[in-house]
Amino acid sequence: MVFVCSARINFITKLFNLLMIPLPVIAQDVMVFDVAHIRKLRSLGIAGVLSGTLSAAPQQNLLLGVPLRLSIFDAIWLVRNHHAFLYDSAAYHQGLTTTNNSVDPSIDNKNQSNFITIPSTSSAPGPPPIEYQISIDEFMPKDTKTAQLYKVYSSLRSRGYWVSPGLRFGGDFVAYPGDPLLFHSHLIVSHADEVTNQDLVHRGRLATGVKKLWCVVDSMEKAYSIEWAGFG
Repeated sequence: MVFVCSARINFITKLFNLLMIPLPVIAQDVMVFDVAHIRKLRSLGIAGVLSGTLSAAPQQNLLLGVPLRLSIFDAIWLVRNHHAFLYDSAAYHQGLTTTNNSVDPSIDNKNQSNFITIPSTSSAPGPPPIEYQISIDEFMPKDTKTAQLYKVYSSLRSRGYWVSPGLRFGGDFVAYPGDPLLFHSHLIVSHADEVTNQDLVHRGRLATGVKKLWCVVDSMEKAYSIEWAGFG
């Protein structure tokens, strides 16, 4: 009876792993190359940033293609909510290379036939990505700032916002009420425990000028919105 239960648990675990999205980690960046996985990420409210050139128009950077680059906060949120797992892309491809380099003795024979047999069923080229899984503790930086920013990110996601990097608007994040292809961002979100008068003027005017609201979140996860009245 114990054996049956253990076998069932192992089966469920393997099935659950197959349903999760594999996220390859390449030099500390999470890059997704599979279009089906990108589509599934979008259904989860993760837009990411396309960073690959288009073969038909390689001399421009207005329209980009795969791979999709995920922020560290996107990746952490996906893993902690059991939608995906991280794996070491370099180790995975090294495993594929090692597997594919094993030579069949019949092929290495000088008297080999001029005909080859093509199998009717496919076989896996090597161990699956889950075998090279990276834990969230290995991936996540240990600094306090990252942990605090993730709390802000997670709070926005729990409220239904789509979240993207906010550097171009002078914030940590920009928050959209829905898919960025359909909506403009409404919030410029910054994490700060102290805000100077200069910050109030600069960022308040910037946010109002681009028709957004500047939102400041402190370490206690209290949020304050700043709007520059009579400007823009």
